[in-house]
Parts: sequence; structure tokens; C-alpha cells
Amino acid sequence: MPKEAILEANGRSIIFWSPEGTPLPTGTCGCPNMDARAELKLVRVCRPFIETGKFPRNDTKFKAVTGHSPLCAIKPDKQLRLLGYFQDLRTFVVVMCVRKKNNKHKTSDLKRAQELVGEHQKTY
Repeated sequence: MPKEAILEANGRSIIFWSPEGTPLPTGTCGCPNMDARAELKLVRVCRPFIETGKFPRNDTKFKAVTGHSPLCAIKPDKQLRLLGYFQDLRTFVVVMCVRKKNNKHKTSDLKRAQELVGEHQKTY
């Protein structure tokens, strides 16, 4: 399974995972149009998990996606969302990155992200 480490330290990791037979998208986490500034914001949001094992309690940066357990969203900027789940207490797996145009996630994006989580759980 193709995977790429986003951040790793202290026995914790945040990885981007792609299903078998699917190459990892180009760019950070396969995120569309992620520039250096957005990458710095992503690192800033993810660093507390790497250092302490917990994401910020700020719902504007990280939160569970209501009604789509175990899906969570890392939100480094206004439109960018990294969708993933906790594989275990030390590993967060990002399965999809999207750019939102409105406040709500597209139903099709959430459905696809949940399918990818299911595929990853089968291989884990």
C-alpha cells in the first residue's frame, strides 16, 4: 500500500495512505494547490499530536466529522481539509484531501473518505 509520512517523531506519526494500485497523488497529501504557506499551517496543526499525542482542542483546526465515525478532519486553512482517522493511539491516517468551496463537506467526498478508511482498516 502506498503511504507517505507527513510528520513522524516520538513514536507517533501522521501518514497519507493510498489504496493498492493507486499511486500517491503528487503534492503534499495529494492536496490540490497546497502551497508552502498551507504546508506550514498543516505542520502547525499537526505538531501537537506528534509532541503530546493529542490534536488541538480547537474545533476550527481538528474535529470529528459528525455522523461519519471514525472520520476526522484536519483543517489547516479555510478551505483545505485532510480527512482521515486514528489507526491507533499513535497513528493518524489521512486518506483524502479536499478543498471545500462552502461550509459543508460534499456528501460524495465524505462517502469516498469512509470507503477509503474501510479499505485501510482491512489492510491494517
